[in-house]
Amino acid sequence: MTVVPYGEYMPPPPDICAQAIMRATANRMGYVATSDPHAIITQAHNGRPSCHYCGRCSHGCDVGAKFTSVGALLPVAQATGKLTAFLNSIVREVTIDASGRATGVSFVDRYTQREGVVRGRYVVLSASAIETARLLLNSKSSLFPNGLANSSGQVGRNLVEDCVASVSGHLPQLEGREVTNEDSYQPYLLLQPNVNVDEKTRSKTFLRRYLLRCSGGSFGFDATGHGMGPELKADARRSYGTNLTVVAAGCGLEDPNNFVDVDPHVKDAWGIPAVRIHLKHGPTQEAYVRDVVPRGIELIEAAGGKVVSYTSAPSIPGAQIHEQGTCRMGDAPKKFVTNRWGQCHDVPNLMLADGSIHCSSGTTDPTITILALTMRNATHLAEEVKKRNV
Repeated sequence: MTVVPYGEYMPPPPDICAQAIMRATANRMGYVATSDPHAIITQAHNGRPSCHYCGRCSHGCDVGAKFTSVGALLPVAQATGKLTAFLNSIVREVTIDASGRATGVSFVDRYTQREGVVRGRYVVLSASAIETARLLLNSKSSLFPNGLANSSGQVGRNLVEDCVASVSGHLPQLEGREVTNEDSYQPYLLLQPNVNVDEKTRSKTFLRRYLLRCSGGSFGFDATGHGMGPELKADARRSYGTNLTVVAAGCGLEDPNNFVDVDPHVKDAWGIPAVRIHLKHGPTQEAYVRDVVPRGIELIEAAGGKVVSYTSAPSIPGAQIHEQGTCRMGDAPKKFVTNRWGQCHDVPNLMLADGSIHCSSGTTDPTITILALTMRNATHLAEEVKKRNV
């Protein structure tokens, strides 16, 4: 069973040593093991060069092989000649006219503190689940005293985030091997535990599912208690590249008690009311951890590895920066902020295009889902504009 869409994929990079060992181990134990898809190209595509495995994926991408808005989307938009970028502009609120239609946004310059306004017939907010909700809540008026597009009272409600747990160890059989360039691009092996997929595998302690990711290779070493100087260097050479981690990511559950609102007293550096975040994990996430840890230990030990540490509690809220919800989509205007196309029920020419419209959290990274829905919804908005329905 897979959680990623079928389609045409570029070939993944070859397995590094730790990944190959864990793939064989997982297959032997009955798991479905696949290379974890990344939004990184391994072949040149549309003027973007292929990944050269520099290993700096968490810091952007100098050559544009990794998908980012800066590297993949903005150049295409700029080539149309219709893009005007306002740099260092901190949006304060969405402006509206007397009829309640969105007319643009007001902003504050990050450095000069000067204020400005951008006008538009249609406004799209894509500021992330938390910031989009803050913008709407800060956009108050006589027509929308509780925040823009908030007649349902649901703006900011049902904030969700996936939950993570992990088991770490190392593979003694890789000690002392020749130093090898294994930077790759954060290589992960994706495993699908058959839990909560049918009645036979129904868990009695938690809802929904989680995924397992196995990673290892040349990302550091365990230097605990190994002295200093030459002794430390010798141990680093011996153990470098033996690391192994099994990480699990599980669904966050929607809960009206998890939400964001605006602080009535605190403002940010630009004088804009600050956001307050109310989010905690519950019994389901705690049960994930209890189920994940034995699996991770079993996998590492079956691979001939030694366990060094493991998670004792769910990751702290915010650790994954995968926040979703707060402006959920749905057909009923009294229960949801937007319709199925991301258009606000109260303000049809205002569209939301980020994780805020998600009704719940998936098992892991929501970026591809955000992109897919945004492209789908933007196409629908363009069609509706042509038909003069908006």
